[in-house]
Amino acid sequence: MIMQTQSDVKSGNPVTDIVIGEYKDKCIKEGIDFTYDFHYPKKGVIDAFAMSIVLFNALQNACEAAQKTPYGYASLKAFRKKNAYIIEITNSCTGRIDSEPGKLLATDKDNSQAHGYGLKNIKRIAEKYYGGINIDSTDNTFKLNIMMMLE
Repeated sequence: MIMQTQSDVKSGNPVTDIVIGEYKDKCIKEGIDFTYDFHYPKKGVIDAFAMSIVLFNALQNACEAAQKTPYGYASLKAFRKKNAYIIEITNSCTGRIDSEPGKLLATDKDNSQAHGYGLKNIKRIAEKYYGGINIDSTDNTFKLNIMMMLE
């Protein structure tokens, strides 16, 4: 049975519409304030499947972290700066998350053998498009920037 979803998300690509719509619905259901300003790049070479992996993993992490806070929020933005396409995900979190320069954060889930691949996948895809990721955390706020080159 194929399940069809109706979403008001119009990002410019049906694959990213589904991923964003799924996490928008999930956040609303969990009482998390979810905002987005995401437009799939019209020009460039970023594969929709690769983009969906990036969005799925980043939004899953953001929603899971926001669920643990009293006033949860998650925000997705994307914009183009010359040839760079930048995705910015900001969410509430508990405390401050410190990471060592050049190292990805470790999973905080119980079964670390089965988890902890999301940021690795995001980083791998960003690097495939000659970009990278940057993590910034302040008290109760986590921000993930993902940069990919379009040309």
